Amino acid sequence: MCIRDSEIIDYFNGNRDQIPVGVTVHIVPVANPDGLYVVTGSAGRFFREQVAEDTTVGRFNGNNVDINRNFGCEWTATARWGGRSVYPGSAPFSEPESRAIRDLVGTMLPRAVIFWHSAAGGMVAPGSCDGSDAGSGSLALAYGNAANYQVGPFTPYDLSGTASDWVASQGIPAFAVELITHESTEYGRNLAGVEAVLALYGEAAVEESGEAAVD
Repeated sequence: MCIRDSEIIDYFNGNRDQIPVGVTVHIVPVANPDGLYVVTGSAGRFFREQVAEDTTVGRFNGNNVDINRNFGCEWTATARWGGRSVYPGSAPFSEPESRAIRDLVGTMLPRAVIFWHSAAGGMVAPGSCDGSDAGSGSLALAYGNAANYQVGPFTPYDLSGTASDWVASQGIPAFAVELITHESTEYGRNLAGVEAVLALYGEAAVEESGEAAVD
């Protein structure tokens, strides 16, 4: 995560009071450390000038697997990324990175999950698996409206084995934020989107607390 591009982590570390009572925020800074290291030479935060001119190789892990085609919802033995074929792994969750996310979700049982990707022109794509989105669409709409992003399914080409779709298959609302470019995190608008989601869950936590008190 770039020194300039770690704003959202630094913001909540410095402004814990902006997280509603009854809500906990967990942020995983990178889901593909192999790709990060290949492109930046760093296992953690990095400066923009460290980024290789060609970042394509950063899409894949050390086994040349596209991690975001390795999850267990609508996984296929062949997969696409943009206009090219990519290797989705030998089976769903064949890779340590996808298993780590799977196990984290299974342990924490989050109320919602947001993934940030770059770049696909600025949009919020709700997760969905086998026709069910587990409420991903309405949550994505709240985020997209606050962040001023288009909201809707990813349509340029067919996806398979994606993280957000798998999370939705577990009954957890999830969506992917596709940034406009690879160069900017669009921090201000994404913070607004996160705050809109936090507000919704903060209100729900207050209501649940009130119901518990009545009971």
